[in-house]
Amino acid sequence: MKKYVIPAVILLAILALVMVSYGQAQNRDSQRQAMRERFQNMSEEERAAAMARMRDRGFGGRLSREDQAKAIKEIEAQVAKLKAAVQVERPQGGFQDLSEEERTKLRQSMTDRRNALQAIIAQVAALEGRRAPEGAEDARFIIINTADLKPIQEMAEKEKAKETSQLLARMASRGSGRGFGGRRTGGGRRGVQR
Repeated sequence: MKKYVIPAVILLAILALVMVSYGQAQNRDSQRQAMRERFQNMSEEERAAAMARMRDRGFGGRLSREDQAKAIKEIEAQVAKLKAAVQVERPQGGFQDLSEEERTKLRQSMTDRRNALQAIIAQVAALEGRRAPEGAEDARFIIINTADLKPIQEMAEKEKAKETSQLLARMASRGSGRGFGGRRTGGGRRGVQR
């Protein structure tokens, strides 16, 4: 009898764990269904207001097909400008050996290149559903290797800055389902619904 006690306890613990996780999945499904029903029962004005609230919170920022086509055309136009800016020849001797006119032309090509890249990054971000940067006038989109955020997050955890650590983790995984360094979260399974 005693030799069956430990396996029985383990079996009961596993059964309890399975029941809890099944209940959580059912609860999530019922919440989604309730939200869908509520959304369908709203008037057009209420639905628009709800969508605006979700967009303000960072949800549902996807572009319409027409807006996507416009963003892609804008990217193509900026790529053409970028190609033109890159084709400006760099001086062999150095910047100081150039005439004032050549310096101005080179500075303008560098500025055009930087502006074209920033416009491309902003359009790609819009295609991903990102909102335009708010706040400071110099706020803009940048490209970040999420692996570079990992040491900052580790330092935040070490200093017990829980909110900062969570914010960095969200930033690293935003939009891609991947964690720091591009690693896929959730065991690396694709297409598995949770």
